[in-house]
Amino acid sequence: MHQVDLMVDARKQEWAKERRSLLAKLDIREQEAVIQKATLSQKNSEVCLLVFCSSNISAFFYIIFHSFQ
Repeated sequence: MHQVDLMVDARKQEWAKERRSLLAKLDIREQEAVIQKATLSQKNSEVCLLVFCSSNISAFFYIIFHSFQ
């Protein structure tokens, strides 16, 4: 019976170690997801700004073109 208890304890330790490893990997993945989400949000803001600037430049050239006609 003592041998069975030792085997069960060893297996529990293996599972605990594996669980800690998986939790650490999950934590890293979650941190990466947060960073990627922030980066995506920043890039989206930059794209919106560029679209806005582009439309203003297009409107500016439209006004200039039609003022010389």
